[in-house]
Amino acid sequence: MESKIEKILSEDFDLENISPVKDGGQSYSFKSYDSILSRDVFVKVYWYADKYSDTLLAEPRRLSTLFNSNDNARTHIANIYDVRKVEIEENEYLVLKMEYCGNENIGERISKSSLSIQESIDYAKQLCEGLHFLHSVNILHRDIKPENLILNNGICKLIDFGSTTRLNQNFNYVNSTSIKTLNYTPPEFFKENIYGLFSDIYQIGVVLHEMINGRIFIHEKNYPKRILREYEKKCGKKYSVFDNWEISEFEKLVIEYLSNKNQLLIKCAPTKKWVPKKLTKLIKAITNSDYNKRPKSSVLLRNQLSNLVVPDWKQISENELIVTNWKGKDYKIYVNPKKNTEWILESSKHLSLNYRKSSKIKCLDSAIKYINEQ
Repeated sequence: MESKIEKILSEDFDLENISPVKDGGQSYSFKSYDSILSRDVFVKVYWYADKYSDTLLAEPRRLSTLFNSNDNARTHIANIYDVRKVEIEENEYLVLKMEYCGNENIGERISKSSLSIQESIDYAKQLCEGLHFLHSVNILHRDIKPENLILNNGICKLIDFGSTTRLNQNFNYVNSTSIKTLNYTPPEFFKENIYGLFSDIYQIGVVLHEMINGRIFIHEKNYPKRILREYEKKCGKKYSVFDNWEISEFEKLVIEYLSNKNQLLIKCAPTKKWVPKKLTKLIKAITNSDYNKRPKSSVLLRNQLSNLVVPDWKQISENELIVTNWKGKDYKIYVNPKKNTEWILESSKHLSLNYRKSSKIKCLDSAIKYINEQ
């Protein structure tokens, strides 16, 4: 199928250098060069039928609405250039020609290496800016996750608007019965079957936590024992012999339980010990199970992130951390190669590289406390 689509894109859309892009949804995606626009473009192709036009055309229509209403939106939201129908093997498909934002998403970046705290905060602020323009025209994204955040030269762009929905002007939420991406499903969906402006805010908080602390990982050790016992009783068998569908349904129960208890992040992606308490406290507020206790808007959240003054911690390896330009100094913390039970703290004036060793600090906890309290 991909080869047939590539042929159509080349012959009918003036596209060159077409190469498939890994895509998590029910669509075909390609990076290509548009000889008319003289630029790289991202092309998304998916099945179309007139009777489902309101749903299938939602993404291009909402993107068009957004860019018509505010040119500044293009900074942190992927633009759309063209939408056309094509026929492939007697079926109709939609071809979306969109801005090519880069080839790395935040999910891939987290998997390769940790992000520094300031880098994570900066991307979260950019996400707030993109989200502000969506919310300004009463559009909910509903599927904010690391894979939908593309990085290019320090700029973060929000993509994939297939799950967006428009709000009634009289309400700040919509009723919904569908889960978008399980780990990022807000608690209010489980409680009330709703998504709102506050749900997009929640998802920003989860992404920020993951950028700093690593991906949420649902594992048997995370399972609440009472929930597991109840589900085993319901299924009439032990977890060890659950089939794939039963495991999937059980994990929904686990996510629901942990998120409603405000325990999802700390159980499935524990906070690194060097993360400053001010930042941890803000993330807890953003992801609070009570949406009334979260920041009221993406603008307010961006301001709160901007006002955070915390050390720029970055984990280089399991045994090495650095802090850059904190109160005019750079720091290195690493395991003593001669005595692996000890940690060494070194500091220098910012950019001087003239590091001096501290003779007083020989453990990680003391080094963290010393730097965070400067």
